[in-house]
Amino acid sequence: MRKISTLFLGTTLMIVAAPGAWSDEDTRYPAHHFKPSVIYQDHELIAQTGSNISSDSQPGARQDSKYPGSSFTPTVIYQNPEFVKN
Repeated sequence: MRKISTLFLGTTLMIVAAPGAWSDEDTRYPAHHFKPSVIYQDHELIAQTGSNISSDSQPGARQDSKYPGSSFTPTVIYQNPEFVKN
């Protein structure tokens, strides 16, 4: 009887706890699956600046191998007035 109750409690615990443990959410890095998308690119402005976007990265920043984009800080460089909602 004790083995059956232990098995039942263990199974119940796995059913209750497993979805939280196996979900795609991580409380330490809640936006680790964030994938930014480019809505608009002003190719003339990009050509005028002539800058390399990768040169802005910090070489001394600590990288986490599990979440390589955890130190990503998005910034708005240019905004087209057509996309501004009034």
